[in-house]
Amino acid sequence: ANLYSDTHTTIDSSRKAKLLEEANQLNEDSHPVTDSNLNAAISLHEVINAIKSLKLGKASSSDLINNEILSSLDLSNLNFLTDLFNLCLDNGCYPWNTSIITPLHKKGCKDNPDNYRAVAVSSVVGKLFSTILLDRLITYRREKCTNTTKQLG
Repeated sequence: ANLYSDTHTTIDSSRKAKLLEEANQLNEDSHPVTDSNLNAAISLHEVINAIKSLKLGKASSSDLINNEILSSLDLSNLNFLTDLFNLCLDNGCYPWNTSIITPLHKKGCKDNPDNYRAVAVSSVVGKLFSTILLDRLITYRREKCTNTTKQLG
């Protein structure tokens, strides 16, 4: 593989070789994650718990679904949402990639674009799916991984 540093000498070749060797050793020493909890189907219980943690009164994205709608779903729709999440998980698909981006004026002249910051509103359904996956990763990390001397946080 061609590396950026092959043509742009940001470090000397011996240092680069040492870093590549260390990276290869870390790769060889690592084991693929086969934990059944990470790869298991998303349960109705996980969906319900994630919905309970939602903050109400937040904006909706282009799908016009807000947290209040998710909080009021009946069992049939909760099962549908669970099935949708599992379909996404099985196919490696994340269909909630669209956000509404609104410029928000900070201060100064309104004609200067540097005086604005972007506010992005994403789908709450996508955030819910991401929350479930993040909760799984946090639980896995807490139970299975110890902090190494080189690990921050």
